[in-house]
Amino acid sequence: MNRAAVAAFAVAFGIGLGPVAWAQSTTTGSMTEAQVLSRLEAAGLRNIRDLTQQSDGTWRAQVTPGSGGNVLARIDTQGNIVLNTGLPVRRSATTQTPGAGMAESDARSHLEAAGLQNIRDLTQQSDGSWRAQVSSAGGGNVQARIDPEGNISLNTGVPTRQ
Repeated sequence: MNRAAVAAFAVAFGIGLGPVAWAQSTTTGSMTEAQVLSRLEAAGLRNIRDLTQQSDGTWRAQVTPGSGGNVLARIDTQGNIVLNTGLPVRRSATTQTPGAGMAESDARSHLEAAGLQNIRDLTQQSDGSWRAQVSSAGGGNVQARIDPEGNISLNTGVPTRQ
């Protein structure tokens, strides 16, 4: 049975498939599965599983960061990766207001839980988010942003369109 037939069968019966590369995206403005896989791998994420495209063109997957464990990854239609480590967000002593930001130690803990290493230039932004230069598990340099709720956005520098 060819890939297209297997994929059609899986979609018809709601069965998730592993890495099956689609020839083109199924939603206007979204990335192909091959592009999403390339972006996740460039961020140093491995053991990519349960990769599914959502109705809005975004993608979701369970991934394993370099430190091990499981992390939920979301990839938007522009190729931005957002990781959710599941760690609780504790507010710093000076910013107890929800959405105001987290302590530097918690920002660092979130980055480490996502398997990011060599954390440098960790600075808090005026909106309560944190930015840092980090190394992915694969050794590449990545720009990371941690929002006040603990979600990590990665910019790998990999072009969205090929």
